[in-house]
Amino acid sequence: MTARRQAEQLGGGDPQRALAYIEANFESHLADLQGYLKVDNLVTHRERCDEMARRLKEEIERLGGRASVLDYGDMPFVYGRLESGAPRTLVIYRNYDIVPPEGADWSAPPFSGRVRRLEGLGDCVIARGACDPKGPLVGTLRAIEALVRAEGGSPVNLIFLLEGDEQLGSPTLAKVIHDRRKELETAQGALYPKFIQGQGGDPVLPLGVKGMLLLELICSGGAWGGPTRTSIHSGNAAWVASPAWRMVRALATLLDENERVLVNGFYDDVVEIIRPEKEDGGSPEPHVGVIEDQYEYLRSRHVLRFKHDLPPAAICKRYLGQPTFNLANLLIHRSRPWSQFLLPCEVRAQVDIRLVPDQDPEAVVAAIRHHLNDHGFQDIEVITRLAYRPWSIEEDHPLVETARRAYRRSGKEPEVHPSSGTSQPFSLFDEIGLPLVVAGLGRGGRSFHTSEYASIAGIQEFEKWVVRFVHEFAGPGR
Repeated sequence: MTARRQAEQLGGGDPQRALAYIEANFESHLADLQGYLKVDNLVTHRERCDEMARRLKEEIERLGGRASVLDYGDMPFVYGRLESGAPRTLVIYRNYDIVPPEGADWSAPPFSGRVRRLEGLGDCVIARGACDPKGPLVGTLRAIEALVRAEGGSPVNLIFLLEGDEQLGSPTLAKVIHDRRKELETAQGALYPKFIQGQGGDPVLPLGVKGMLLLELICSGGAWGGPTRTSIHSGNAAWVASPAWRMVRALATLLDENERVLVNGFYDDVVEIIRPEKEDGGSPEPHVGVIEDQYEYLRSRHVLRFKHDLPPAAICKRYLGQPTFNLANLLIHRSRPWSQFLLPCEVRAQVDIRLVPDQDPEAVVAAIRHHLNDHGFQDIEVITRLAYRPWSIEEDHPLVETARRAYRRSGKEPEVHPSSGTSQPFSLFDEIGLPLVVAGLGRGGRSFHTSEYASIAGIQEFEKWVVRFVHEFAGPGR
């Protein structure tokens, strides 16, 4: 029996009581979200992240579950369980950390959670984290509350993985999954809840995300030249070589003037994402709403043009299916901070690479190492800080079908995309055989930028969608 056929035979229970509970209590749900949005738990502020972790732990316990705060790294991780004696178990994976509210042109203070009316969207809550991650996270908790309070319990057992350092590349998640593997392997699926309706209102169902490599390149003074123990005065540049200029020359060999990667073999394993052909035999193009979203994204970041002069559909295709090689930071070791006239003894470059199927992180790192060696930069160290493989799920997987049915019960037909174009550590779930789906209703935008927002009507629809998804996941007999 095919995966699709198995999924079609599953039928969800009746969620009407929980849906009515959401409608009756939504005003308080919105107030709860606004309370969470007022907590400025920036990923750089440990004390505020501790407060948010405690709140989430207590939230799970109020729902009748058990939870603990795991202190594995820079930021706390919340792990919880809500047992209902059901035959099936669902993992809820989300983050709660936020980035600083850069920019001065917010339409409301970034930690106020105030309501503003936006054209085409109606009333929206404005705050850092409103769209991502707090809106979906708190909305999911409110949906589970509706199931517990209105139905006497959740139709599935729940495991919560709520991380506080996703903005740092999820360095804690792998350890949590490793330590809790036996418990996680009892689950049949994982949900990454997200506001994922486009500008036109149609939900998107992505089947993949890019992988991630975070590398640090280090150039220090040594046998090739340069100061070795401490930075020296820049006047010595007349007769002492500079690690900074050596690093710049090394970096310049990696990409051409169009930012195409010159590392031999970098693109060899790239699998072009192919979408089904149109009925007329032509090649399909990304949905117009996706194109509009990308242009809006560009404008909201105050970027004047795309890197490539290509038609909108081709730009979207690159975003979804091409790997990237980004230079994020150049760091100078300033052992003489009082002086602006410095010849540094050490320079570091931080590089993040977004991987697509079927690129292998270890193979990419090895290729970069060979490239630097071949170009005379054997002395430059290459350190891997994070490495996640690209992730994908088959379109006919039962978990994808579950999300589809939840959308259809909400009166929506999702548009399936081969990739979201973003990078997430979802491949860690593949390593323990746990399927995951990225899904949800709700409309929001300007994540990580000024005046981040979430539609209030969309938040309620999101909560209802989560209820429907949980019922569909539970299967027949509920």
